[in-house]
Amino acid sequence: VRSVDPKTGKEIPYDLESLINSAVFPGLQGGPHNHAIAGVAVALKQAMTTEFKIYQLQVLANCRALSEALTDLGYKIVT
Repeated sequence: VRSVDPKTGKEIPYDLESLINSAVFPGLQGGPHNHAIAGVAVALKQAMTTEFKIYQLQVLANCRALSEALTDLGYKIVT
């Protein structure tokens, strides 16, 4: 029982059906999305290349440079 109606005194039950349906459908009940599977496969294949690893190292270097520049300007870097 979720609550009691103050006017009628009737018990108001939980509506578990709608809660379960909204939690499960459609996210967990959908079929395979072949386009998404293919996209992940392509991304993983690209991530295995030397060029991608070099690119990621450059991204990290850029982040460090930006962080250092902002710190020099007096900003506090949180993450």
